[in-house]
Amino acid sequence: TIAQMQIHKERKIKKAKTNSCLFAEKFLVTIPERYEASIVALENTKDLSKLTLAKVLYALQTLEQRRLMRQEGTVEGVYLVK
Repeated sequence: TIAQMQIHKERKIKKAKTNSCLFAEKFLVTIPERYEASIVALENTKDLSKLTLAKVLYALQTLEQRRLMRQEGTVEGVYLVK
């Protein structure tokens, strides 16, 4: 019936999300040590058990962009002082 098909579809989606979240957690364990601070920041701001790999990658990219912007701001500040 249609109700059974809907239940099956929901279970399939839930299973896919769970697998994606487990993969994201495994991925975080394998990241090099230089990203440790970023991972700690991510753990403090988000619930890692609910994050998919795409969201983890996006969050890490965002943190990296912020870090680069801060470095560029520091370099620009050095040029202004001279």
